[in-house]
Amino acid sequence: MSSVMRILVVEDDVTTARIVASHLHPGYTVFIATCGHDALTLLAQQPHLLLLDLGLPDISGLELMARIKTMPRMAALPIVVMSADSDPALMARTLAAGACDYLVKPLSAQLLTERVQRALDDSRGSGPDR
Repeated sequence: MSSVMRILVVEDDVTTARIVASHLHPGYTVFIATCGHDALTLLAQQPHLLLLDLGLPDISGLELMARIKTMPRMAALPIVVMSADSDPALMARTLAAGACDYLVKPLSAQLLTERVQRALDDSRGSGPDR
């Protein structure tokens, strides 16, 4: 596996996306998409992890996640959802749809980095070498 981990941050608020990116390990390559369409295009970069906001302007985060899960090379991509919505039913639905974690905004830098590292560590033992 490549030593440089690639993370795709999908967040419609550019400021929030930049803050999230700034909290990630400096050795990661981070791509930012502000809508679902751009996220689908950036999947060509073969990210190792997707940080996904559910409230996107063009497609819901759940719909985007469903599309990604149908792509053979991306089906095992770990997806960590970031949302201001703390509704337990939405959290359960999101996890059942394939997210590996659900983080409620606002996020602390420590929680974000811990959960990103955990998702990356958990995914290293599964799926093809990307």
